[in-house]
Amino acid sequence: MEMFKLERTSRTPFVLMDPANGLIEIKGISIPNNSYEFFMPLFERIERYVQTPTSKTVVNLELEYFNTSTSKALLELFKKLSVLSNVQFNWHYDNDDEEMLEFGKNYETLLGRQFNFYQLV
Repeated sequence: MEMFKLERTSRTPFVLMDPANGLIEIKGISIPNNSYEFFMPLFERIERYVQTPTSKTVVNLELEYFNTSTSKALLELFKKLSVLSNVQFNWHYDNDDEEMLEFGKNYETLLGRQFNFYQLV
C-alpha cells in the first residue's frame, strides 16, 4: 500500500497516511465544503489498511479549528481505526485552547479508547 498525502490549504488540513510505518497525521484547519468528500480517499485507504495493519498504528492530530462536518468525519475515522488492537491516538492542541482539548476528550469518551493529550508550546 502506497503513502497517501494531501497538502494543507486555507480550508483543508495536511493529511498523511504512511501505511508502511503505521502513521496517520492530520494537521491544520479543516473547514471543507464537504468533509466526507474530502476525507473519503483516506477512509478508503484505512479500510484496506486495517485488513493488514502494522504492529502499531499511531494517529497524530493537530487541528487548529474544524467545522461540524469535519467533527463527524473525524468520529468516523476514529471508529474505522478503533478496530485495531494497537492504535495510539495523539491529540495535540495549543496550550491556551481549552475547547480543542475538550473536543479530544469527547472523542476519547465516545470511542472508549485512551487518547494521549499534548500541549503545543
